Amino acid sequence: MTILIKKNGDDPWLFSTIYVSPDNSLRRDLWRELERIHSNYSGPWLLGGDFNETMPIDERNDLDCTGPKHTWFLGLTLDTFKSERLGRGLANEEWRLLFEEGAVRNLPKIKSDHGPILINTNGFAPISMVNRPFKFQAAWMHHEKFEDFVHSTWDEATHIVPSLKEFAVKLECWNREEFHNIFCKKAKLWARLEGI
Repeated sequence: MTILIKKNGDDPWLFSTIYVSPDNSLRRDLWRELERIHSNYSGPWLLGGDFNETMPIDERNDLDCTGPKHTWFLGLTLDTFKSERLGRGLANEEWRLLFEEGAVRNLPKIKSDHGPILINTNGFAPISMVNRPFKFQAAWMHHEKFEDFVHSTWDEATHIVPSLKEFAVKLECWNREEFHNIFCKKAKLWARLEGI
């Protein structure tokens, strides 16, 4: 499906949603249709969706992406597991000039072997590591040195809010020393569970 998008006086642009069928005749029909559009339209054009094949992509046309590296997953064991990046956003130079921050976020798969993609013409704000909320890890309480750490670190003479902030900073350092960054390990385990 291809639509022309016009927004309150902005330059119009084409968006084509893509699903490349595994059926060869339907696949050929789609590529012919895209070639026809390409030969008749010279304005900004974005294609996004499931290309259902690995293909050499001109990096200048492939939108930057974040999230899981691959969008398709198959197999449950190390011997049978396969994954590829089949979902993507491709744009011509005119579209990239119009939306310089345009980007794709690969989302985790939920009930399919394909993970969806999210395309944003304004890009995605980076996740700030500075302002992330503090998260207490239950595993800390089971560590043999945790109680001693709390007693030696907590400053009872200071007001509660500054004490909590200082304690959180020291706790993150202690975490890296004792657990070698439990957050990183946790993120890797979640990624494995999501099939990445």
